[in-house]
Amino acid sequence: MRVDPVLHLRVVLLAALGACTAGDTSFETDTVEPGDTDTDTDTDTDTDTDTDTDTDADCAGTAVLLPDGSTPSGYEACPDGTIHRAAAVDVDPTNSAAVCAGTEDTLSCATDGDCTAGAHGKCIHGNDAYFQTTYCSCAYSCASDAECNDHEVCLPTGIVASGFTASACVPATCTTDADCASNECALSSFNDGCSWDVELACRSDLDVCRTDEDCASVGGECALYLLDHFTCETPSCAIGRLLVVDGSVSAAPLTPRADWAPDCEAALPLDEADRRALAEHWSQIAAMEHASVGSFARVTLQLLAVGVPPELLADTQKAALDEVRHAEFAYALASRYRGERVGPGPLAIGAMPASDLASVVTALVEEAVVNETIGAAEAAAMSESCADPIVADVLRRIADDESRHAALAWRTLRWLLSRDSALAAVAHTAAERAITRLLATEPGSDVDLPRFGVWGQTRKAALRARVIREVVRPCLAVLPESHMAA
Repeated sequence: MRVDPVLHLRVVLLAALGACTAGDTSFETDTVEPGDTDTDTDTDTDTDTDTDTDTDADCAGTAVLLPDGSTPSGYEACPDGTIHRAAAVDVDPTNSAAVCAGTEDTLSCATDGDCTAGAHGKCIHGNDAYFQTTYCSCAYSCASDAECNDHEVCLPTGIVASGFTASACVPATCTTDADCASNECALSSFNDGCSWDVELACRSDLDVCRTDEDCASVGGECALYLLDHFTCETPSCAIGRLLVVDGSVSAAPLTPRADWAPDCEAALPLDEADRRALAEHWSQIAAMEHASVGSFARVTLQLLAVGVPPELLADTQKAALDEVRHAEFAYALASRYRGERVGPGPLAIGAMPASDLASVVTALVEEAVVNETIGAAEAAAMSESCADPIVADVLRRIADDESRHAALAWRTLRWLLSRDSALAAVAHTAAERAITRLLATEPGSDVDLPRFGVWGQTRKAALRARVIREVVRPCLAVLPESHMAA
């Protein structure tokens, strides 16, 4: 019987938390199709980003946005191009995507009547460019905020780039400008290289930037991403432990060098565009794996500062060495597909972050607990679809290591919560914030090359939703109840 990598991961992590035995074989199940898009996006996050900042001066003389040319959308544009939500209004939920013809190769639905998991369900036609096949799947939209979950608002099409073919419910910590001391409930749209992240939050003094021009020196965009304020972001969709420096995810630039790229004989696609896509994918993965070494080094110092037991420190050090090996694997593949040896340039590491218990818990949950759990599942699933034995072996090794890293993160969280019961609310809020952002990203135009170990966002979004539902939430639930009072 096939071993389901998601349920296997759940058993490993629950065992790390002392909630089941490592010999549990409940992970042997029927195959779960990558196209299963059942998600659970309900959260009970309650964040408050209101500040005493007054940024009215930056947005004097706004223009009402009329996406259809005549109907107010509730969104307005400031003179500097930034967008905010002045009012909540009903929108057109029509989905412009092509309707399912019924003759597609794969049918997750046949008619709109099959799409009942959300509002305004439509059975739409899709194309798998790599396998040159077609499919049908359900898509949902919204007509008002009332059709969205808590801490979400309904965004019409035509306001910002989003990859959406219809209105959509997006994460929001404010509903309109009236909720914000700054009088700006600002809209952010950012493509991290894998998918679109669209959300709203109040402008505040915590913002590192206001417009993309403020991020020109780092070649980035000003966006809400992984944090609750605007920072300069650059595309990087690799999942795993993040290195956050001064509010932004840090990664070393790519540079010609041979010492980080051992020989690699991975198969090369015949199509030049596919080779370029794979080169870019593995370059991003390599940069994140390399940055993870710095993240583990930093967390080692934080754990020393809060007095963790020796086994947690030792395992954290071993994990950093794993990340060095992962980075070498990834740079080798990037070099193979690029046709030249490449490696990392200098990495910005910033100042040592705060080491009080609350700060350590927040960083651990947002940078490791959720991300490494999902990273382990993604690597395992992609290794199964990969036809290249060299790449499949790399993905399996990464999956095995990331499973141990995820277990380490959960064990460390459990120990930290045992120090102070008040940290439960901190951990819970950080987890829900990370979950909401991961589930809210929608598929954009991306590369789907499963035979080469690269999944497109439609597949990955379904897997992420399942991992959160079947692994992350059960692990959160078994933390000592006295420590997890919401």
